[in-house]
Amino acid sequence: MAPTPRGDVAVFDTSPLQALHRGGVLERVTELFERPLVPRAVADETRWSHRKLGSRLVPDLGVHSAIKECTISNDVLRVTMETLFRRYESRATGRRAPGSTPEIAEYQGKIYAWSGRLQLTHAIPDLEVVVLARQLGGTVIADDARALRAAEALGVPTLTTREFVSRLEARGFIPSSSHVVARIEATGYMPTNRAPRP
Repeated sequence: MAPTPRGDVAVFDTSPLQALHRGGVLERVTELFERPLVPRAVADETRWSHRKLGSRLVPDLGVHSAIKECTISNDVLRVTMETLFRRYESRATGRRAPGSTPEIAEYQGKIYAWSGRLQLTHAIPDLEVVVLARQLGGTVIADDARALRAAEALGVPTLTTREFVSRLEARGFIPSSSHVVARIEATGYMPTNRAPRP
């Protein structure tokens, strides 16, 4: 049987990046994706957490040279937030035509969009993950429910930490995904366990 080809781009959110490190499989990301990336906000969060919590719980991105950092412009974040707002607004109201133009603001690491009674909030690192994956045709690796919903609303493929680890096992790169997940959970992090998708 021929080996399954690797994907091109995976964009990691902070939590899965740390979880895969805790499970001892972060160095395996290139087995599934040729270009593992993190947006700058995720890299900044990871560096800050590494200084506070140390190498046992948080990876040193300087050691993982295969994981590259990318910058996302604030203008692109705002446009994406407006697009998401309009899609959620259409779902909530049942109207296909766009409603009012939302107000958009950034404050303390989050980006907000609101108009009338509808408000949408995203943490900037999570939204940067979705934006970068969308721009590069990649896959979002996230456990945050809002990031997963945003990616799916924009048609961006997603994997949770558990799904990523399961793929490593399915392709023969690790002997047991359950042992890796158990190591992750032993550190206090509980990866998302979403229902299987069709």
